[in-house]
Amino acid sequence: MREWRDFVEEGAVPKELTEEHPIIAIYGGYQVGKSTLLNCLLGQYVALVGKGIATTALVSRYRYGRCSILRYRTKPDSIYRGDLRQTTLEQVRDRNFLGNIDMESGFHLEVEAPAELLEKCDIVDTPGYDASEQDNTAALNAMDHIHYILFVIPNRGLTQTEKELLLKISRNGIPISVLMNCSIGRRSERWIPDSDANLECARECESWLSSMNVETVPVKGQKVYLCNFLFYWFYAKAFEQSIPDIVSPDTLQKHIVETLQEEGYGTDRDTIIRLSGVCGLIDALAEQILGYDSITHKIGVGKYEPIL
Repeated sequence: MREWRDFVEEGAVPKELTEEHPIIAIYGGYQVGKSTLLNCLLGQYVALVGKGIATTALVSRYRYGRCSILRYRTKPDSIYRGDLRQTTLEQVRDRNFLGNIDMESGFHLEVEAPAELLEKCDIVDTPGYDASEQDNTAALNAMDHIHYILFVIPNRGLTQTEKELLLKISRNGIPISVLMNCSIGRRSERWIPDSDANLECARECESWLSSMNVETVPVKGQKVYLCNFLFYWFYAKAFEQSIPDIVSPDTLQKHIVETLQEEGYGTDRDTIIRLSGVCGLIDALAEQILGYDSITHKIGVGKYEPIL
């Protein structure tokens, strides 16, 4: 199984990027917002978000770089190097593109991006665990390299597949934080993270986690952290970049505004970013990174000045 150091030894990756960093992975089911979360954390459109399809398909490792570069090892045993921003969703889904990648690599794609968070950690985006058997295998294989997992679930009860994956992660002893992305359902209250309906859903998930002795790393004191990635992405960043890969972006933006107005919230940028919960997650993530021990590869809690 090929690892990042193989790229370094072959001269495909600058040696100054080899400083030991914690590796944080985003796990979860199919179409729960994992790639949108990655975009939020990095503050730029680096992960292709979907139109109701499994867009990730491959295990992708993101590291810091001065420009956006995509690398992967090809089956003919050579290194492909290209501009990430010129890689389209259609290319990633294309059978020729996927068929050319050496799937024996621990991480199928290696991506460099000039994002502040990547100066402190590497982030791995994984396929939806319930999209296909091949994707399930790829996600499980990547666990051998992971130090901390952000597990994304939608605002509904845990599926059997999600429960099985959580149990596997727990048995592997990998620290895990559970994030409930509140963007399912047509009723406006379901999009507000701290609504009564979502709080009840989170309590049910917490009850199951406790009953199965699945230990989680709380985020801001919450065993299941409530957030809405779409709120943050659409109002904190240049969401126009992602419009080509989102169905009816104007309709989605209108829905968000109407939801907030119906629930009695303002629609100014600061209010929406606060409601999203993403800044709280970034603060908690920074604490975990500061506590990382490069000798034991353990994630811990350090001192950090919060964003908000």
